Amino acid sequence: MKNCHIILIFAQDEKGVIERIAMSFRRKMYNISQISTSDTEKEGIKKITVELDNLEDDKISKILKQINKIIEVIDVVHITYDKAIVIKVALVKIKNNDDYTLNKLQKMQEIEVLNVSRNNIIFRVIQNPEELKKILEKISKNFIINEITTSGAVVMEK
Repeated sequence: MKNCHIILIFAQDEKGVIERIAMSFRRKMYNISQISTSDTEKEGIKKITVELDNLEDDKISKILKQINKIIEVIDVVHITYDKAIVIKVALVKIKNNDDYTLNKLQKMQEIEVLNVSRNNIIFRVIQNPEELKKILEKISKNFIINEITTSGAVVMEK
């Protein structure tokens, strides 16, 4: 992903930590495109993944220093897409017109159908961000999308 930065923040799981981290970006007027949290292999430690678009490299080092000043923060890592495995999940609800809709959908290997009702079909797509975008564009051309939601990135350094 061009000009996109990923910051991994490892912090103690305490009230207000995410807010203080978000405020660090807000004070600098940096726009967070996505933020997600997850458990780690260490009890009481959370991994906060922050994605930033269109930010110059010199500003990244400044925000890393700022975040490191937060007491509960244990480590801050700036990584690039080529040095990480990045996955996003999309849940998509499309209009179920007929049996042909389900058959056509099931031929797409990238998706997993989760629920079929008379009116809608809900399915999941798990993919890297670029591939996910392509798949969702393909789906929008072939089906009537009623609802879509995507997760923040799940990231692991290679």
